[in-house]
Amino acid sequence: MLAESLEMDHDTESAFESIVPHLLEQLDVLEDAASLSSYLSTLNTLTHERDAAKQDAMDTLKRLSLSLEKAKRETEAAQAAHAAHKHANHVELASIEDAKFRIAKQIQAEEKSISTLESRRAALLSELEALKAEEELEASRPPDESVLKLNMYKSLGIDLVYENDTIVRCHVRSVKKNDIMPLDLSVHYSRYFYANILWEMCSS
Repeated sequence: MLAESLEMDHDTESAFESIVPHLLEQLDVLEDAASLSSYLSTLNTLTHERDAAKQDAMDTLKRLSLSLEKAKRETEAAQAAHAAHKHANHVELASIEDAKFRIAKQIQAEEKSISTLESRRAALLSELEALKAEEELEASRPPDESVLKLNMYKSLGIDLVYENDTIVRCHVRSVKKNDIMPLDLSVHYSRYFYANILWEMCSS
């Protein structure tokens, strides 16, 4: 029984391998090329958008850094002016107190602005690091095997239907009939049996 089973599996694999070239002849090369071109175009667009987002984040970070330095200089100048007014003449005490109030208020506003700018700068730095990490991860990640398999079956005009991670049926597109034909799959039939049926469905 084991020998017969092995022989049957071998015959089934040989039959499947023999019909693959015929199945490939039924491919719509132009449609496949268009699908591939659309995929590459989408990938290129996403790459450009990610690069643009990264460049925009870097430009914004640079502007915020300049604004932060300017705010710090203005705060230091205001603090120096505040210290100078403390040594002014008693005759000008009233105006000095008024100046102290205005300067203190300005310092408070500048410090709040600095805190906000530093928070935004930290957030942008974190976002930039995340973009870099995502870019490096995507560059090192191999193509997803399941996606490649699905694309291969789709290029053959076959859409697989899964239930609990098991293929239970497939839908075969017929270009000649302009129709989609379902085919239920069962473990009770050999791969050779389904290979013949798929050949007939793809050829019809």
